[in-house]
Amino acid sequence: LSDYPEGEVILTVSFILNVDKPWAEAGYEQSFNQFILREVTAAKRNPAKGDLKFLKSGSNVNIIGKDFTAKITAGALSSLKYGEKEIIEEGSPLRPDFFRALTDNDREYLNFVPMINGIHPLYQWKRTTAMTVASSVKAQSTPSGVEVTVKWKAPFVAGVSTTYLFSPAGEVTVKHSAMGLLLPMLKVGMRMGIKSTFDNAEWYGRGPHETYLDRKTGGKIAKHEMSVAELEHRYMRPQENGHRTDVRNLTVTDASGSGIRIDAMDIPFGFNLGYYNPEKLDKAEHLYELVKDNHITLCIDGAMRGVGGDMPGCAHLHKEYRLNSHKKIEFEFRISKK
Repeated sequence: LSDYPEGEVILTVSFILNVDKPWAEAGYEQSFNQFILREVTAAKRNPAKGDLKFLKSGSNVNIIGKDFTAKITAGALSSLKYGEKEIIEEGSPLRPDFFRALTDNDREYLNFVPMINGIHPLYQWKRTTAMTVASSVKAQSTPSGVEVTVKWKAPFVAGVSTTYLFSPAGEVTVKHSAMGLLLPMLKVGMRMGIKSTFDNAEWYGRGPHETYLDRKTGGKIAKHEMSVAELEHRYMRPQENGHRTDVRNLTVTDASGSGIRIDAMDIPFGFNLGYYNPEKLDKAEHLYELVKDNHITLCIDGAMRGVGGDMPGCAHLHKEYRLNSHKKIEFEFRISKK
């Protein structure tokens, strides 16, 4: 490993056809496996240099730096502007997210009686997401920048907290934690809408196709690149799709190559990028019912339960792929200018 002085090191072993076969051409990869020789290290924290000011009014905080501004509204990151370019869609701030559109496996036997799908216990997480409100917002200057700590309250969760650290360089480090109560959880993450012009994605993690906690070993840990439209997997019935797991960093850019980069600061995260928010996906019963939003929904998840499917149409998640309540989930990521 001396040839690689820093960073993660992964050995990939592939079995590739060297001659044409009736079922595949030479060069086709039949299988592969990966071995992590050196674990991924946390993204480096850059030193704080420059001036940074903030103005707090109630649960709102305005942050002003050199060539960037940010705004916290009712505890959520509602604006992030580099120069004159706004990243976040108005009305779709970065805030806690506990819901994914239910899959056929999630719905289980209610697939046969769709008119009463709403009674499914997992829909509580849709309500929890909608009912999450900030109970306190505190802001202070620190040697590293401006720190804003938000405590949230919502049903069936406890200890929901988000800390934003704004650096003079325009970086926003987000630390988020939550613990479910009583019910099995779908996910713990953050969600926001970004401008529709940011329609190119590049990530270092599993891919190129969608991967989930219990369906990911077929996704190679590598650098992948796709348009936002290509990230979508169109199931016959609209539902959760297009998730990518074990992501070390994600870059989302427009046609000019500018945008944002998101780095995992501790554990790798999962993400979804798409033209439909989870509620819209969940409501639609047919693909033709889906109408694109005027922005792109970005979900950044610290944890999401598996999709199951040992029995057709039923999740029956294995124990290690469940997201049980009464366990604190915490993750941290950094947003910076690309």
